[in-house]
Amino acid sequence: MYREGSPNRIPLLVLLFALCFVALVLLRESGVLNALAQANPANTPTAAQPTEDTAAALAEANARAARYASMAHALLAERLAADNPFLAYTLAVDAARINNPPPQVHAALFTLTYNYRALRRIAAPNNVLNAAYNADGSQMMAVTVDGRVIVWDSASGEVVRTLRGPRNGASSAAFSADGARVYVGTWEGLIYVFDLVSGRTRRIAVNRPVESLAVSPDSNYLLFSYYEGLSLIDLNTFETVRQWTGHTSSVTDVLFSSDSRQALSASYDGTLVLWDINQDMPLRIFIGHEEVVTVAALNSDGTRLLSGDASGTVLLWDIGSGQVIARVKAHNQYVGALAFSPDGQQALTGSDERTVRLWQVTAQGLRLQATLAGHDSAINSAAFSADGRRALSSDVNGGVLLWDVARTDNPGVFASLYMPSSVAYAPDGRLAVTGSWENMLTLWDVRSGAALTSWMGHSGQITSVAFTPDGTSIVSASFDGTAAVWDAQTQQERLRINVGGAIARAVLSSDGARLLTGTLSGEVQLWDIASGELVRAFGEPSEFLAISSVALSRDGQYVLSGSNDGRLWLWDMAADNPLWEVSGLPGALKHLDFAPDGRSALVAADRGLLLLNREDGAVLRQFEGYRSAPEVAIFSPDGHYALSGGLDFDTILWDVATGNILHRFRSEYSATYGLDFSPDGRRALSVRDDLTLRVWEIPSLAELVNILTTERVLPLPTCAQRIQYLIEPLCDENGSVPAAAAFPTLTPTPVVSTPTPRPTSTPSATPASTQRATVGENRGEIAIGGGDVWTYEGSYGETLRIQVIAENPANTAEDRTGLFDPLLIIYLPSGRLLLEADDIQGGVLTDVRVEALALPVSGSYRFEVRSWDNQTGGAYTLVIESTPFVPTPTPTPTPTPEAMGRRDILGARSG
Repeated sequence: MYREGSPNRIPLLVLLFALCFVALVLLRESGVLNALAQANPANTPTAAQPTEDTAAALAEANARAARYASMAHALLAERLAADNPFLAYTLAVDAARINNPPPQVHAALFTLTYNYRALRRIAAPNNVLNAAYNADGSQMMAVTVDGRVIVWDSASGEVVRTLRGPRNGASSAAFSADGARVYVGTWEGLIYVFDLVSGRTRRIAVNRPVESLAVSPDSNYLLFSYYEGLSLIDLNTFETVRQWTGHTSSVTDVLFSSDSRQALSASYDGTLVLWDINQDMPLRIFIGHEEVVTVAALNSDGTRLLSGDASGTVLLWDIGSGQVIARVKAHNQYVGALAFSPDGQQALTGSDERTVRLWQVTAQGLRLQATLAGHDSAINSAAFSADGRRALSSDVNGGVLLWDVARTDNPGVFASLYMPSSVAYAPDGRLAVTGSWENMLTLWDVRSGAALTSWMGHSGQITSVAFTPDGTSIVSASFDGTAAVWDAQTQQERLRINVGGAIARAVLSSDGARLLTGTLSGEVQLWDIASGELVRAFGEPSEFLAISSVALSRDGQYVLSGSNDGRLWLWDMAADNPLWEVSGLPGALKHLDFAPDGRSALVAADRGLLLLNREDGAVLRQFEGYRSAPEVAIFSPDGHYALSGGLDFDTILWDVATGNILHRFRSEYSATYGLDFSPDGRRALSVRDDLTLRVWEIPSLAELVNILTTERVLPLPTCAQRIQYLIEPLCDENGSVPAAAAFPTLTPTPVVSTPTPRPTSTPSATPASTQRATVGENRGEIAIGGGDVWTYEGSYGETLRIQVIAENPANTAEDRTGLFDPLLIIYLPSGRLLLEADDIQGGVLTDVRVEALALPVSGSYRFEVRSWDNQTGGAYTLVIESTPFVPTPTPTPTPTPEAMGRRDILGARSG
């Protein structure tokens, strides 16, 4: 048995073995990198033109190198997010510049968009005492320890005004409610009043060292603390109207209630005291902290109090009773900042451990929403903007960070009176219906979260719900052995089908004409929902077999049925016997779903989540990463993603092609029993056993890139950062970044084993007349069903940046008034395909963008511009930018051992 201090060689041997294995992997990856570097045409000058086979090999090597570099950038971005979110944003956006980027890029962008909220970092010239917004949020203000008052524009971060304060520095600062004046206290017994409108300064002599101060919201009073107590000054007469004593140690924070009638003080003695400004005696003393109370905050209606102490503990108080509502270990170190949002539903806490945390304030206490990373020193102030959508915080090193506190991957949580068991979106995405364990159906407005109506639908638990494709009817199925069709507007019953056994799962056909049911008594049956007649049964029912789930392919040809003992059958509508049977799957089959193209299916079982091949039932993939097996799993409308949920409290978004987790939608202490994607695939609904419905955002990779690039500051990596993290291109000896691409080329890489590939455009039999494309803007227009053809005279090694920008982009392929999802196809001079470039991630309406395409041969290249599946048309601009190839070899610097270690570790992680 191992004891502390005794030798134990087994772990050492394991460690040595692991190090040897890692070394072998790193050597292998290093060799791959060298080979790819040599294969890059931009770095390999040659006097002779390469052959076409060589060009194809170069293109393939470039594609692999680009994908590797993209993955490495994404992994590095996630690693740096907590310490340097701004650099992480830049790396993640760079990683998304290639076509068909690896899933690690999508996961990194998801994480950075929703888990890291820093929008802008502003450097103050010294330690910041206090920072705040002005009344309309257009400006941010901070006071530094050297007495300067600095005002920035919130949108641009530019300094609007700087005012010089006390020569010997400041001890504390406060802002008027309208942001027009700043009050700065000093240890010398002076309070400076800065008028930010006129620029004038006034001094108030208080003859005591000012430790903390506050201004009443009505601007009539100034409260400041000193060691012996508190003084209240009338700002109309500048006379002291009241002095309070009662604390036994220094007062660390003072503040006013929103109605200016009460004041609060926090002290090193561990207490907080509530004062009436018209009385000498305290109204209430709050005792509950075990450490020094460092900071406090009151909500806008004066009903709740937050206080933090030196141990990192935050208490939420009820002002009326003086009782502690909740005690939260918010941080591990000294709490230096607290703030309530204007509506009182959120709170910020900041500490010496350099983190700011965003909390949801509930009737029961505080629930952590996000940890805001980006500060490099202790936090000493925090504030919300007037609309509550932005916040700022400051630290002792002079950093002021602006945060997005409104964006979340969970835009709505709807409370339900009944425990929901199933959910379905309406075809227009505006309404949803839920079935419940209490036999009730509820119709919801998804935008507002309002429950529009509820009605008793069955005498047993409702297991499945669905809208018909026209949205006029709702179909439900229940353990009571019946399925029902309801009028979606009046909720009147239109049809009742007596199935015979308890329905575990029912699925409506894509045309809304048939209902497939599976029962716990072993029946699998297809029903006509217009007449209620049985269309056909699949197999013979058995009292020893419980059908736990069924699925119907979208073309209506195939049926899957699964049992509680891990058996799965595939049925063909044209055959009486199953096409195949698979047994031995991991436990009861809780949920089945066909991919949109019908070639694969998701199986959520007791002990696993599987992707199966429809042809033979072979397991294509077993998904890994959940803590307990899912209860439900569904495909997105385009088949690129899958969502699963169950007892492990997380709803997980998966990349179907690779099995990677793209994002975890976290929800504490509640299990998921029903899921549905919105018709456009951009949101999802989940129903949980905490009596809630939750709406989750499912943005595409392109939308995530757009969020980061439009809302956050993305600085270019410095030369030191490029060296430290091996971010290419590195700076030259003059400290300049060479004009070179981060990735060798952007040739798309085919996705292997994707069960639902996106259809690609097929060239028209009669292509449009050929046009000549030149560097710059080339205007064109394509007709529905056709495409434009351009020729471009390219040179070997020339690097192109190409964009196709739709003049009137459409929102769907069915919208024939604009151009939907342009596609660019480029052929080599010989006629062989060089690349097919869609948008950043398939399935969304972005223009085409190709970065840093290195041409492998000289000659006339063919560019074809089309719409997705040739379904739409419209005007567009083909933009070409060119960088000529300079045939001068670039010396490869010898990397340091430390740099090689960083690169190899990165390669090992991404491999």
